[in-house]
Amino acid sequence: MPCGARVYPRRSDACYPFGVPRQSLATRSIGGTVAQTIGESRRAIGWSQRELAARVGCSQSAISRLEHQRGGCTLALLGRTFDQLGVRARLVVDLPLVVGLRHGRDAAHARCVGAVRRRLERGGWLVATEVEIAEGRSHGWIDLLALHPGTRVLLVIEVKTQLRDIGGLERQIGWYERAAWAAAHRHGWRPGAVRAAVLLLDSLENHEALRDQRTTLRASYPVRADRLNELVEDGRLAGDRWSARARAMAFVDPASRRRAWLKRTTLDGRVPEAPYVDYADFVGRGSRSRRPARHSGRPAAAARLRETPPAWRPSHRDSERPPPDR
Repeated sequence: MPCGARVYPRRSDACYPFGVPRQSLATRSIGGTVAQTIGESRRAIGWSQRELAARVGCSQSAISRLEHQRGGCTLALLGRTFDQLGVRARLVVDLPLVVGLRHGRDAAHARCVGAVRRRLERGGWLVATEVEIAEGRSHGWIDLLALHPGTRVLLVIEVKTQLRDIGGLERQIGWYERAAWAAAHRHGWRPGAVRAAVLLLDSLENHEALRDQRTTLRASYPVRADRLNELVEDGRLAGDRWSARARAMAFVDPASRRRAWLKRTTLDGRVPEAPYVDYADFVGRGSRSRRPARHSGRPAAAARLRETPPAWRPSHRDSERPPPDR
């Protein structure tokens, strides 16, 4: 056989490679599957490790490390080895299902979550943010998990700056409610009841989104902002609307200083005018409020202007002239 010729080993439908059942390959690690494939393919062809190394262009010890999972293998070396052995490999990757991506880099969402957390902590609630949950291949993060120590009511809160996928929100909240018990136990909490609430940014964009889906959302979220304010105030599930599966929905404005900080939504009928047009308007106002004041002149001249008595103000022509003696 000429050097460099490719040899494709025979493969039956029942076994691959060479007597290794396909089902067993699925239960092995990737390293174990690769090592066994290389070793058995080489022996079936009749090559020694030295002969295979000469064809691949590496040392005999490199082939030995491949067959015994001793490390030091690169993808380039593995590709050349498979090519010489005639092995065709396919890698199938199943990505995890991530629900509710973390909003750590979203300053607007973090601002809303921070405002809600401060309000709850002032009311005596124990609060945890960005609580990670996992179920199989699914991963998610609960925005806020709050426990009232007196009544042991556990509140699962999802904060939305924009409402886009109603069906996705329903599935997300349902999963959060089921996973909240285990998440609370990891924090050392022992809840007696779990209730969920969705808090939306009070924007005209979200007002219109609720108005378009008000029939569906009224049935899915029967608890109104007034009842939710009462729950946050004393931690008690008062009222006939707080059934075992009842959920609440309310508007929230991080800049609000009102005591009843959870605001009525479009589902409740007429509501006050929204303080923000949409998400971009909220982000823009937040960035402007944090932006330091700018002066049109030089910093030193601006500082002197602030320190000058109100009876005398220099003009641009006599800015260097000292104030008159009094």
